Amino acid sequence: MKCKLKTLSLSLICTLSGAYADNSDFVIQKIRVDGLQRIEMGTVFSYLPVKVGDTLTANKTDDIIHRLYGTGFFQDVRVEEQGSTLIVDVVERPVISKLSFTGTEEFDKDQLLKSLKNNGLATGLIFDQSILDNAILSIKTEYYNRGLYSVIITPVVTQLERNRVNIEIQISEGSIAKIATIDFIGNKIYSTNQLRKEMYLTTGNWMSWWYKDNQYSSDKLAGDFEKIRAFYLNNGYIDFRLNSAQIQLSPDKQSVFITGNIIEGEQYRFKSI
Repeated sequence: MKCKLKTLSLSLICTLSGAYADNSDFVIQKIRVDGLQRIEMGTVFSYLPVKVGDTLTANKTDDIIHRLYGTGFFQDVRVEEQGSTLIVDVVERPVISKLSFTGTEEFDKDQLLKSLKNNGLATGLIFDQSILDNAILSIKTEYYNRGLYSVIITPVVTQLERNRVNIEIQISEGSIAKIATIDFIGNKIYSTNQLRKEMYLTTGNWMSWWYKDNQYSSDKLAGDFEKIRAFYLNNGYIDFRLNSAQIQLSPDKQSVFITGNIIEGEQYRFKSI
């Protein structure tokens, strides 16, 4: 007689407590693993918290499911009993056969592939949807840092035979958001115009088409804020602080509004002795 004890599909764990209400625990005389394609039998046994001769209980069944699913190798794990045989039925996660990008111009494709590999997404590795989702968020952040807020990233996963997948990441970069305003709050000693002159980024002028200094970049903005800090320090304001910076976008994500909140502090002067 075959009695299903527990089953795990993705992150959902269904506990069939009734299986133990009517059936006593049993001593494992044999362990069988079904569903393996690439994973070695020995690998599965190395993760099992039970062995032949052990008594299978509800807690141990839970432990089997959690441990095997926690390896990341499987997308489904089922634990069953057949007489005195423990049956572990698994469905392996697919392997990535190919990973490619289309539509990217802002970043080098090899650079993106290397970044994905460092995060567990590469040809030959086990495919995990959550890793892909996190990778897409990471790529979006990189685009946002370069002012490409209207970027659209679409991952296309194609199922292949022999439990493999191809992943194509389609990117529509859009255009870089332009800086509409640069303002400061808290500056009393130096005007906003004076502080803007210390910056590389601008709201645009007749040469911006060449220098691209009106295109938003988080790295360039950080560099500009450091220049302003140096400007204050050089003028004796050693307590100067940039408390925060607000970056706001227009509804169409094409315009950026920058506001820096600063505390100037007092000016210190050195006296000759």
